[in-house]
Amino acid sequence: MKRELLYEMRFKLMLDENMVTMLAKNKIDFPSTGEISNPNIHGKVDGIYYMLLQPNGEANTRSRGLITVDGGGIVFMDAWGFVRYEANGRFVLHESITHKASKQELAWLNCVQGTVDGFIDGTTGELEANVFKVAVKVKDHL
Repeated sequence: MKRELLYEMRFKLMLDENMVTMLAKNKIDFPSTGEISNPNIHGKVDGIYYMLLQPNGEANTRSRGLITVDGGGIVFMDAWGFVRYEANGRFVLHESITHKASKQELAWLNCVQGTVDGFIDGTTGELEANVFKVAVKVKDHL
């Protein structure tokens, strides 16, 4: 299935210490800040990121944030999924994501189900990912 790129995201997770060390505590949460960009939407993001370590070594994730769109408007984003540690100090990230927009011009995001694929640098807390549209919720179009 071909996925349509909605936007790229770059975040800085505000880590108190190395992420691998933090995950030894089984549950962590920290603020995040960053930006999203593509030709249709660009803005700054502020949010919170949660991780809960699972017995298999993966961590379940949940993130919520507000995108302040250049040109006006706010978009709430809600993502959930998992990260898996790689030997090179990076975490592979896979999440599902939904949005709720405040402006009619951004309402196209309200009915989109998306996926997030990317990486987190466990030392610096830098997150780089792409958000893809994978489905449109039909009930929102009726």
